[in-house]
Amino acid sequence: MSSKTKIVVLRMKELIYTGIFVALGILLILLLVYMFSPKDVSEALETMYPLMEPALESLAEQICSTQSLEGLTYASENQYTSQVLLDAVSRALDKAAVTEDDSES
Repeated sequence: MSSKTKIVVLRMKELIYTGIFVALGILLILLLVYMFSPKDVSEALETMYPLMEPALESLAEQICSTQSLEGLTYASENQYTSQVLLDAVSRALDKAAVTEDDSES
């Protein structure tokens, strides 16, 4: 019974280098996955337009309570943002309005 035993001699330096390269490869893969994974858009919107959300919440509260676009008030720091939002709401309401032609059919 002769067995062919193979003895593999590894140097400690080669094992350490291999371990470091494997760790760096895993780190690179994790970094690429993190960088290119889809992100939430709302953070970008808040960064680009920081006054949009507070102005919209204030206007929505006033519109719901008065059920009208007339006589709404807004803060001076949100003046232009509020005007743009009111214009958008007004155009949306105009498009959604039921005309007599629509109600007959």
